[in-house]
Amino acid sequence: MHAATLSALNDYYTDVFGIDEVSLWQGATVRTHSGRLQGYEGYYVAWRSDGVHVSVPSSGGSEVIGFLSAETVDTSESGLLARVRRGS
Repeated sequence: MHAATLSALNDYYTDVFGIDEVSLWQGATVRTHSGRLQGYEGYYVAWRSDGVHVSVPSSGGSEVIGFLSAETVDTSESGLLARVRRGS
C-alpha cells in the first residue's frame, strides 16, 4: 500500500473511532459512536493488523460495551490475546 494511502486511511479511522494514531491497530477498543458516526444506529467495526475497533450506537451502547469489554479477543495472526479497552 502506498504511504499516502495508508496515511489517509489512518487519519480516517482515528477520526471515526476517536482514538489517537498510536493506539490505532494496536489491540482492541470499543466505544459509543461520536463525531461522524453520531446518529448512526448500526455497528461499525474495523480490523487490521493487531487492532480491532468497534463503535456502537448509543442505544444499547453501555450494555454492549460492558459485554465486549468482558471478552478477550485474539487480534493478531500470531495469536496474541488482548483485552478490549473501554472508550467513552
